[in-house]
Amino acid sequence: MQISFPHKASSLSRQIAVRICECPYARCERGGVFFDGELEPYPIEGYPNNPGTLVEADEYFWLQNWSNVILFPAPVVESRLTYSFKVLVQVATLVAVGSPLGWSYVSVGETANYTGQEELTVDTSLGFPLAMADLNPPNGLTRGQLAVQRSFLVGGGHVPALAMILGFAVGLSRKDHQILFDDIQDCFILPGSDAGGEGVVSFRYDPLLPARLPPGD
Repeated sequence: MQISFPHKASSLSRQIAVRICECPYARCERGGVFFDGELEPYPIEGYPNNPGTLVEADEYFWLQNWSNVILFPAPVVESRLTYSFKVLVQVATLVAVGSPLGWSYVSVGETANYTGQEELTVDTSLGFPLAMADLNPPNGLTRGQLAVQRSFLVGGGHVPALAMILGFAVGLSRKDHQILFDDIQDCFILPGSDAGGEGVVSFRYDPLLPARLPPGD
């Protein structure tokens, strides 16, 4: 299975090193992401043997994407599939030197007839649970959320699929700026059904009525 997404960290001229932890929590199995680590600007070209020169005038970013693929059951007849979910984001910081800014974003790609062979292209931005958020608040916690609802037509017997990208980015503007995420209080990006329960999304099918009813006997 291949997922295509246009926004990659490799497209940036500067990056920030980070350590992402494997999550031991069962809720991450539903597509959630937990992370911690430390961000500090340094040039990465040729690192570590020839790291280059740090340019203080540059703004440094770290960007990471995580992907989920969700397959829906096939409807019996042509129907409109409506799905919805919420994304909750929390960033907890122990140390924040300077004025680090954070972004969290959600993008999707949809197909009405997934066969398992084609590439799923993520080409629709749904919004930002966090947008230029201050990651150095007085209480050390930054939170955001995003509610999503979308629909599209699906043919009878076809298997629709949804590719979901969860992203997080941090911007630091000077070489002496840094941020240390709290590994005691959770830093997370959690998608989940807006109807509760254990699912990642809620969904329903609305069968399309025929253009005209067949004649009676």
